[in-house]
Amino acid sequence: IPVLFVVAVEAARHAIGRIADITADKHMEGVRPTRWLLSPIPTLLLWRRMKLWELRSYDQVIKLEQERLVYQARLR
Repeated sequence: IPVLFVVAVEAARHAIGRIADITADKHMEGVRPTRWLLSPIPTLLLWRRMKLWELRSYDQVIKLEQERLVYQARLR
């Protein structure tokens, strides 16, 4: 019974924390699982950039990545 109580309290704490992050605009969208499956190495680099630059929107990250790749191709 005590273990069940601890699990319930931790689940509630986690749920409240997620709601607070979303309302405080601290929620970061994740990278889609299909992208991880189809292209793991570039996705890891994209995810790393997303975390380092603290970009919260997945769509914004994809747009910036496309612009970066176009810029890199033009430099060549």
